[in-house]
Amino acid sequence: MLQQSVFKPFISVIITAFNRDTFLKDAIESALKQTLDKKVYEVIVVKNFDWEFDDVYSSRGVKNNKRSKS
Repeated sequence: MLQQSVFKPFISVIITAFNRDTFLKDAIESALKQTLDKKVYEVIVVKNFDWEFDDVYSSRGVKNNKRSKS
């Protein structure tokens, strides 16, 4: 008899911001308030500016992928 494997997907929520921080905090908070177990998803923020909340969100597991201007 074949056993069924249980596939549990891992979700990446990617939030991008280009010279805009107006709604960034709300977008991150919305992603963090999901009812899914925190072990099955990650939040990645891609932005091109320094932001005062970087340390606050990195301590909550948000990955910061800052893009520098070329």
